[in-house]
Amino acid sequence: MNRKDSVDKILKSFWRLRQRMFHQHLHTANRHDISATPAQLQVLFLVKEQDGIGVTEIAKKLNVSNSAATQLVNELVENNLLTRECDSNDRRVYRLCLTQKIKVHMAAMKNDRIKKMSGMFTNLTDEELETFAQLLNKMTMDRDE
Repeated sequence: MNRKDSVDKILKSFWRLRQRMFHQHLHTANRHDISATPAQLQVLFLVKEQDGIGVTEIAKKLNVSNSAATQLVNELVENNLLTRECDSNDRRVYRLCLTQKIKVHMAAMKNDRIKKMSGMFTNLTDEELETFAQLLNKMTMDRDE
């Protein structure tokens, strides 16, 4: 198999993995009574990863307009899943934080996800799983483009 075919095979596998994870996220969120759209869940995960992130940064990471990101954030604030806090250095800037309510749910969701998704890796030895994790990390490191 040449490199192009290998990359194509990997992309197809990533797509299937992404679909499984996406459905698992929605299922887990519903089980924890979190009423959020897939896009809103993405925002929640971004804020969880980077507490205090701003709307502009969210828009860039989701590849949407600032107004679309603002709309997503507004709905999450209205549902008491996010809070807006003024930046101490610039009062025009708001930083987003998860509410305590959603922090508890997201911790439980993470445990549920790990438990459910672990079944996908049963064919790998512990060493293969560690190598796979290292390779994915290497591939997904932020790079200047």
